[in-house]
Amino acid sequence: MNTVKNGDTVIINFSGKDSSGTTFDTTFDKKPISLVIGAGLFLPFFEKAIIGMSVHQKKKIKIACNNAYGEEKKELIFSIDKNIFPDSTPPTPNMVLEFKQPDGKILCAKILSVSEKSVTVNTNHPLAGKDLFFDIELLETRISI
Repeated sequence: MNTVKNGDTVIINFSGKDSSGTTFDTTFDKKPISLVIGAGLFLPFFEKAIIGMSVHQKKKIKIACNNAYGEEKKELIFSIDKNIFPDSTPPTPNMVLEFKQPDGKILCAKILSVSEKSVTVNTNHPLAGKDLFFDIELLETRISI
């Protein structure tokens, strides 16, 4: 029986939960995804876990936060002037903002709190500081030559 190796294209279903048990993504109730193992589009430890799997095999894995999105960095939590928000869109806690950086990359920030003059935002990845747990099911593989 063939097993997945680096460079193979696979079709999988997966479900990801954080350390609190909250599901942050799943394909089990949607369309399965296709990915090339080693292409770097997913977390490296996620892709490595698929290597060696066979079609119809299921696997549960844990990826520690330092191998996923890292620890939450305090320097990525800061305050900005409340006046930058238009009156038509007042800032509220848990609102997610997108900022375009000078290099064109998009930076997301979650509003943690709002005071009279400032807004405290967190620009860490939403899964920073959390261990991740995945259920993976290999549906199909296209072996690379």
